[in-house]
Amino acid sequence: LLPVTGLPMPLVSYGGSALLSNGIMIGVLLNISRFARKE
Repeated sequence: LLPVTGLPMPLVSYGGSALLSNGIMIGVLLNISRFARKE
């Protein structure tokens, strides 16, 4: 999933796999922030 040259810029990547990984990371970050807000 990750390119050899390093991380691609978010939402400006060429491949669908990079876009998918960016979407997953954004979702995880949103879930963490939402969970932290509840406490």
